[in-house]
Amino acid sequence: MAYKRKGCGPRGLGSPLKQVGPGGKVTKKMVEDESNKRFIESANMANDAARAAETGVGANGFPLTTSKRENKASYASREKKNSAKISPAYNNVGLSIPGGKSPLNKKYG
Repeated sequence: MAYKRKGCGPRGLGSPLKQVGPGGKVTKKMVEDESNKRFIESANMANDAARAAETGVGANGFPLTTSKRENKASYASREKKNSAKISPAYNNVGLSIPGGKSPLNKKYG
């Protein structure tokens, strides 16, 4: 079976496992949910970077150097612009969901 959300495997942590059988179709709701999730993640990263640049304290609680503060401020402004550009990929609606084993489960070497 294919998994609807990234990071949800047979032993995945988080919300309950949501499986979609092979041969299912991508729906408009799936596309919009993924777009909303990506927007929220991007906006949260930008807000965290802006807060760190403003207060001068990193995520670990230690003070940031001047160059790191400038980097965080530029990253925050860049991410805020990019998060506004995230749009749903409606061209994926109606495509089939692949089934079978994941190619990432192969053991290499």
